[in-house]
Amino acid sequence: IISVSSIAGITGNRGQTNYAAAKGALHAASKSLALELATRGITVNAVAPGPTETDMLNRFTGTEEVKAMLASGVPLGRVAGVDEVAETVRWLAVDAPPSATGSTTIRGSRKCSAAAPPRCSRPAVCAAPPGAARASPIRRASV
Repeated sequence: IISVSSIAGITGNRGQTNYAAAKGALHAASKSLALELATRGITVNAVAPGPTETDMLNRFTGTEEVKAMLASGVPLGRVAGVDEVAETVRWLAVDAPPSATGSTTIRGSRKCSAAAPPRCSRPAVCAAPPGAARASPIRRASV
């Protein structure tokens, strides 16, 4: 079982408490379900993408300028493609070791900083919550 969540469920997102809370709940549910199903040999993991090139991202950012500012906060300097997220899901389904369960794999997360980039017209989009931990482009956090 593989859930697709969001980095917002780990880091939070200003102005999106409901979205971040729902994604965080999905992470917790995946971990609990992994514990419940492990004795049956069923693995349960989550994928938490950072900004990904989707219609939702385009609606959220509104302009290419704002999207570029958001992308500038990602370690690779760009948003992820949906194929990159799909490849992570495929890896978990096919190539991950059988013991990989109860984890969240983070793909292309944003850098977490206390302030928005200088020219950002939408700080809630471009900045992470103050004091948030730095997230690497790919990280597995186990149960």
